[in-house]
Amino acid sequence: MKKLKRVWVWMPAILILFLIYNFSAANGLQSSAMSSNLTEKIINFFIRVPFLDFKPAQEKISFQVLHIFVRKLGHVTEYAALALSMAFALYQYQVNNGRLIVWCMAFGFFYACTDEVHQLFILGRSGQFTDVLIDSLGMIFGVLFFTYLFTFSITSA
Repeated sequence: MKKLKRVWVWMPAILILFLIYNFSAANGLQSSAMSSNLTEKIINFFIRVPFLDFKPAQEKISFQVLHIFVRKLGHVTEYAALALSMAFALYQYQVNNGRLIVWCMAFGFFYACTDEVHQLFILGRSGQFTDVLIDSLGMIFGVLFFTYLFTFSITSA
């Protein structure tokens, strides 16, 4: 593999790591505002559905539940993207499936831990081990999806 290609295959993973770091660097109010805006858009979409008759109390409860779901889904999504980008880079180095999964999961778990420690130093944020587990779930989804894609594409070719 050429040297330039060796560098470029890691760029998506590096960009996602940077993105995760930036999301974690947002203070509690900024972070909550980002996810609240998305949650409000989803709630407003469902309020417009004619056969769903939302009452104000239901909207408040729905918002609270959905807000938690949106925040946790963000964790899963960003770490699934990290796993996909890392798996792709490792695949370019002919790392086999077993080692690829171990490397992705180990690094993902390590980065999730450091990310939560990082949040301990951000105003209004807290580091939570449950978020590390949710991040790891995202890594599992990403690695399994990558493995499925490449196993399926190799066997069908």
